[in-house]
Amino acid sequence: MRDMSERLTKRFDHTNVLDVSDHVDDVVYDIEIAQGICPHPLRLRVRRFRPQPTDITYRRYMDDGVPKKQHIPAFCLADVKRTAREFSEYIDRYALTGLSEAARDSDDLIRETFLMLMEHYNSLSEDMKMEDVGNAQEAKQNTAGQKGFLQKIIRLWFAMQCLGMSPEDGNNLPLPGRLSVPRMIVAQFDSIRHVHIYKRLAPEVFRVFHNFLTSCNRHAWFTVFLATFLLLHHVACASQDRYRYAKQNCEGKPQDTRYGNLDQPLTGFVEELHQGAVMLLAHWQYFKRCDLMNFNWDDVGDSALMSLEPYQVEFVKKLVAGFKEKSGLIPTTPAEGCWEHELFWVSRMFVSELSPKTGWMPPEAFTRDKPSVGRE
Repeated sequence: MRDMSERLTKRFDHTNVLDVSDHVDDVVYDIEIAQGICPHPLRLRVRRFRPQPTDITYRRYMDDGVPKKQHIPAFCLADVKRTAREFSEYIDRYALTGLSEAARDSDDLIRETFLMLMEHYNSLSEDMKMEDVGNAQEAKQNTAGQKGFLQKIIRLWFAMQCLGMSPEDGNNLPLPGRLSVPRMIVAQFDSIRHVHIYKRLAPEVFRVFHNFLTSCNRHAWFTVFLATFLLLHHVACASQDRYRYAKQNCEGKPQDTRYGNLDQPLTGFVEELHQGAVMLLAHWQYFKRCDLMNFNWDDVGDSALMSLEPYQVEFVKKLVAGFKEKSGLIPTTPAEGCWEHELFWVSRMFVSELSPKTGWMPPEAFTRDKPSVGRE
């Protein structure tokens, strides 16, 4: 996976999980970080350290058009390997809970879909482990591997969410009402997520997801639908976060692209993120095998939705109606902020083909080849 770190230190990169050795003293502090997507805080043991010139100990932000910096005390993880183990356990324990919390302030279409994902996960049996779904043929077997797949894709999603903050006063700070996590801890967590979560979990998740998408298994339709929705919603959230980061760190200077200058790693990350979203939508277009926006809900019988439970059919029907109702409220161009709008990417799951001859048209995505698109 591409480096999506913010380059907060030059001591190590995102592929190395390392302790910081130059501590100020032997005092270890126990702190709690509120994720914003889970009612249970993440508990960490941290220590003060002596920052080097290449260590970032501040957060940039704009205050009425004036670039400013918020100083953040220099703390690091007391034991990075122990933290990695505890973070993995935290994800295992609270990933499912995070679904309902993450969508609490979202649009009702997002919130209801996340709640349905939780309900669907709890309804599935564990008749076959995810790792046993080794090829497309096995993916065709009724509900084989669906619960294990959803469990791991939810864990992956939960790990991808940004570290949260704790309360702090000041409306003009970069994160009003919240205290920024010390930058070295963010850098160390970038490494922990990459080495202990992404590298181990992502290849397996996407291999099984690909097998489901290419299997034409009607019994997996609802599972694939919900998993696709979850990932596409994350694309919007990640795009919004990268857009915010570029705005806060530009110091009022014009940028090459909407997401920062061309030489910045995070700009390339957004490009690959959008390319992945378009590829996922293309696979979904093949897999869904129906036109949801013009679906005959009175004749589900021999359609792609024939294996869904009645309440699942009703849920999809209600969701389609919701997107029809809100279609005029969703931005359609990068200049309007479509890529960052939480309904944009998921709404593309419901787009009809213009005609049998023209086929499906992918949405415009961010690319460094066209840096001016959406640039402010």
